[in-house]
Amino acid sequence: MLSKANTHLPGINWRQAAGALMVLLSAVCFSSKAVIVKLSYQYHVNTVSLLTLRMAFSVLVFLLTGFFIDYSFLMAIIATVAPAYLLSEGIRLVGAGNAAIIASIGPISTIMLAYIFLGERVSFIQLAGTAVVLAGILLITLRKG
Repeated sequence: MLSKANTHLPGINWRQAAGALMVLLSAVCFSSKAVIVKLSYQYHVNTVSLLTLRMAFSVLVFLLTGFFIDYSFLMAIIATVAPAYLLSEGIRLVGAGNAAIIASIGPISTIMLAYIFLGERVSFIQLAGTAVVLAGILLITLRKG
């Protein structure tokens, strides 16, 4: 656990910094998935086989942490299986780079869902970031179109 006792620089929230680092590493791992999926298609691995392999590893974690904890099964389907399949098919159709850029709508979806279901406030920075992401997606769409 991170606490004030193990900080060396005043004014730094080490817990928040650690959380940000974890999210950053998660994003790097997630983005590497797009490249790995695209490479697998070069070896003629189909989407369902690839998804089955990915989910087989996920099942191990699922079984170790408890089979039906609250809404974990529903979350597994909605937030893991469906997006993984849809992203894999999208990568096959539009390529890894374009799929990654289009998938950047994910944080916007999170902001909207957190506002609707959790009552979280939307900041100006989030709105500005949303505008930048949407502009980027629009540019890609117009350029490819």
